[in-house]
Amino acid sequence: MDNIADFLRIEEESKKLSDAIKNLYSEVGSYKNAKEELNITREKLCEFLQKTDELVSNSHKIIDIMVHIGMPQVIDTLEEVKTENVNNTNQIVTTIEQNNDKIIEVINKKSQVLLYTMLGGFFIFTIIIFIALF
Repeated sequence: MDNIADFLRIEEESKKLSDAIKNLYSEVGSYKNAKEELNITREKLCEFLQKTDELVSNSHKIIDIMVHIGMPQVIDTLEEVKTENVNNTNQIVTTIEQNNDKIIEVINKKSQVLLYTMLGGFFIFTIIIFIALF
């Protein structure tokens, strides 16, 4: 009976060993997956860093070109032109407003003259008809 007990104990130990090997295999597989994912992440991070370096380099080139062509002066000149245009527009609006009053005044005077002329014509027409009837 000792042989059967030994055999059962060995079988139980063998099952535990088999389970431990399966768990170890599973852990090794998960470590392998984690390592692969870390490698993928590392590669993507390296690509990102390279693209960032290219972007910074190109930005520096653009800034150098802008300084070379005098971009700050161009922007200053545009601001001056904008200010001058605003001032000119304000001056034109003021002139139109001033002339508007004069134009309205002239139209009012001309309207009065026209009204008086029409009234005079009507008065003369009425007199002519009155004389013609009597």
